[in-house]
Amino acid sequence: NMGWMNDILRYISLDPIYRKWHHDKLTFSLMYAFSENFVLPLSHDEVVHGKCSLISKMPGDYWQKFAGLRAFFGYWMAHPGKKLLFMGGEFGQFIEWNFDDSLDWHLVEQYEKHTQMLEYSRALNKFYVDHKAFWEVDFDWRGFEWIDCDNADDSLVSFIRKAEDGSFIIAISNFTPEVRHGYRFGVPAAGVYREIFNSDAEEFGGSNVLNDYDIVSEDMEWQGKANSILVTVPPLATIYLELQSPSDDGVKKKTTPKKTAVKAKATAAKTRAAAKAKKEETDAEEITANKKTAIKKAATTKKTTTTKKTATTKKTATSKTAAAKAEEEKETKPKTTRTRKTTVKAKEDGEKEVKPRTTRGRKPKAETTQEAEAKPKTRTRKATTAKAKEEKVSKATAKKEEVSEKPKKTTRGRKKAE
Repeated sequence: NMGWMNDILRYISLDPIYRKWHHDKLTFSLMYAFSENFVLPLSHDEVVHGKCSLISKMPGDYWQKFAGLRAFFGYWMAHPGKKLLFMGGEFGQFIEWNFDDSLDWHLVEQYEKHTQMLEYSRALNKFYVDHKAFWEVDFDWRGFEWIDCDNADDSLVSFIRKAEDGSFIIAISNFTPEVRHGYRFGVPAAGVYREIFNSDAEEFGGSNVLNDYDIVSEDMEWQGKANSILVTVPPLATIYLELQSPSDDGVKKKTTPKKTAVKAKATAAKTRAAAKAKKEETDAEEITANKKTAIKKAATTKKTTTTKKTATTKKTATSKTAAAKAEEEKETKPKTTRTRKTTVKAKEDGEKEVKPRTTRGRKPKAETTQEAEAKPKTRTRKATTAKAKEEKVSKATAKKEEVSEKPKKTTRGRKKAE
């Protein structure tokens, strides 16, 4: 299966942070895995001519390279199809294969990581042979079932390999350097599960994140399965789980599906009721707060308006009062000038009537009147003026008549007037 080989080698060459965008390269091979009897090769063509050896293809530091290769081998061994590994890959040779030189066997003797890698390959081969679920139904859907193939964000896949007798092994692969604590997986049967193989074990050079205890299934539906388990998934690792004791053999269930459903339903109803009550309470508090704010705002506005109105009214009343007061004072108070003048005039008239005018050096009024009557009357200026005007008019008229009686003068060359 050259398509699978190219896809998977390209995928594992990527840094784990970018793998979630290429998750299809990890899962696409199952679209056609049973159309032929495939061999899954890691051939010599992929470790020569500058393509790098398998361990050199892995991203990360020294520890991550070996951890990534172990995780890849674990996934590869559980995948449907027969396996073929080119020499040198089993202990992690760094240089490419060279037909002129021997393999770098001295790495296994001198470096612990290579020794552990070889031990891992040996243990994985033995596990494969001892568990027929990995190879008995290798070319049919009866021997394979996905649990979760869509978890691209965590770069994690899980599936089931089945044998003819119904026994099965669950394979889980994590292609990121993150530990997944308390990860839930759906399982095909209720009971107690055991971790029977872990590529992250300390003996293989891993970080020893193990599930070395009984994993009891719960009656919680998950990923299309009626039961599920909680597992810690180690970083850059593949683990295998097996059902040790089915529930029919005396393992206690936590609750029956019916009770679980009823309890879940009751809990959901209670949660909804509590949420509704809390929402109503919050809404009531919000409405009360809004009302208080509105009342306070209205009171403030009213107070401001009343204050402004009172101030304006007061100002207007003061202005009107001042104007009225000025008008009243104006009407009540007599005019000083006129009154004073009138008083003085009245006083003078009284003095005239009571007391005759006397002038220093002048004669009394009676004597003066008598003398005036005895003396001859003199012409006034007005009479003289009128008479002179009449004389002037008479003279002008006479002169005009005299002129009109004289003969008119004639000039030379003109006819005499008749």
